[in-house]
Amino acid sequence: MFYKNGNALFSAATKEEREIMNEQQTTDKEKKTSPAGHRARIFKKAKNEQLCDSELLELLLFYAVPRRDTRDVAHDLLSRYGSLRAVLQAGPTALAETKGVGENVIAFFSALNELCNRCREDFAPTPLMTKPKYDEFWKYLDGIYATVDYEVVDAYFLDSESRIYSSCRLARGDECSVQFHPPTLSKILVETPPAGLVLVHNHPQSAAKPSDADKEMTEKCQILCSLHNVMFCDHVIYAKGHRFSYYDSGNLQKISKHYSIDNIVGGGNTHGGK
Repeated sequence: MFYKNGNALFSAATKEEREIMNEQQTTDKEKKTSPAGHRARIFKKAKNEQLCDSELLELLLFYAVPRRDTRDVAHDLLSRYGSLRAVLQAGPTALAETKGVGENVIAFFSALNELCNRCREDFAPTPLMTKPKYDEFWKYLDGIYATVDYEVVDAYFLDSESRIYSSCRLARGDECSVQFHPPTLSKILVETPPAGLVLVHNHPQSAAKPSDADKEMTEKCQILCSLHNVMFCDHVIYAKGHRFSYYDSGNLQKISKHYSIDNIVGGGNTHGGK
């Protein structure tokens, strides 16, 4: 017989019942600690876009090294190279120096890096921050965000010729809100500073009209960009085929003037938008 009052549940059980309970507890523990259980948790986090860099690298390694625990390899690679981009761009000879990295991993990363390069070339072969190219960027936003039914904050990074060379999802929320975390962007600007930045945020359930939270997000982003000497080019709000541009509306210029580091500390100089 089982009682529901704490330890009495186990002590009052028969021998057979205790054996069943022990087996169940062992099974549950194995599920939590086994490679299969760990992989299942990684896949679940990936679906919700909650992976940190080491977990994302670990997930990629699942496909290059099947049926093996890839946690140590992922951590060793990130510790050695410092960032996901550096890992993908490392050559075969350098990668082979990491324990656990064989021909399959090297070939997989080389192909993945080449895929990223080709996608980047297709997207921005010429300067973006001119009128014709900005029109192409609007079309690109339609293709990316029209079917996204939850709010996100994405950063698009520009080189010195105003070409987008990379992007990153900074935050994911629900259908009505998203929480922007400045330290996430700050870390990127410190580790791999771009020449310019375009912030994109979507409104799947409302109009392309900036809220107070959107304005605060823009101000914080401007402060970070000014602090790290990065040009904050625009903050775009997308809503089902409609867009609001902080730059086109003139709001970004005002925010840039009041929320530059020079102005905040009293230096008197301003940090412009595009």
